[in-house]
Amino acid sequence: MKKHFISIFVLVLGISLVGCSKKQMKKEQKPVPVKVARATTQSVPYFIKTVGHMESINIVNIMAQANGRLMKTYFNDGDFINEGDLLFLIDQRPYFASLKKAEGALEESIANMMYARRTAERNSKLVQDEYISQDTFDSLVTNVQADEGIVKQNEGVLDDAEINLSYTTIYSPITARAGQRLLDDGNLVLQNAETPLVTLNQISPIYATFFINEKDLQKVQRCQRQSNGGLQTIVTVEDPQVPSYKGPLTFIDNGVDLSTGMIMMKAT
Repeated sequence: MKKHFISIFVLVLGISLVGCSKKQMKKEQKPVPVKVARATTQSVPYFIKTVGHMESINIVNIMAQANGRLMKTYFNDGDFINEGDLLFLIDQRPYFASLKKAEGALEESIANMMYARRTAERNSKLVQDEYISQDTFDSLVTNVQADEGIVKQNEGVLDDAEINLSYTTIYSPITARAGQRLLDDGNLVLQNAETPLVTLNQISPIYATFFINEKDLQKVQRCQRQSNGGLQTIVTVEDPQVPSYKGPLTFIDNGVDLSTGMIMMKAT
């Protein structure tokens, strides 16, 4: 990754500029015209220049959650992807078949439950008049409860079938730049395989990651407390044609690298 020069900009305490004078010369000299300026106190910027690199805020590995043949890819390597864009389509036919089976099983169990309820309702008067025994009626009520349980189970099976079908269409969870596709159309996709289908890198906003010496940390922290708007970073590259970018300092690591004496910071 190409490195960039990054500067931290902060206003520090003003530096006083005072006038000065020399003792009068013993010998007379011709007057020399001079310009006089009033001494003032003002804030001046304090810069720390270092080297850093750009880093994605979000990196998402797109993994398959369904088994099947990869039917179609809807983007090219390196494309800019919007959140919600369709990325991949996996063979849906077996999942539609499972969905139909689940719908049929649910409809059948609902019909059985309704029949059991009607039977129990018809016999509720008979048990009161003692035309049937209480045990017989209790058995009818148990049948209703059992059928209600089967309906709930089949509702869950249907939900699973719908979820599994939804996994065959893979959408982008973020707005990002697509990397290289790692599987071509026609190949078999395996659920939760170790290799992702593609990796997405969010590039807007993006981190500028850099390191400063630990001896400068207290200055940065003090200036950050004194600055109302927070510290600003200026990111430049070697190419003069590329404009510089300015953004706030958003992260200071909580530890110093003991091997280098440097501490990591990030700006966005």
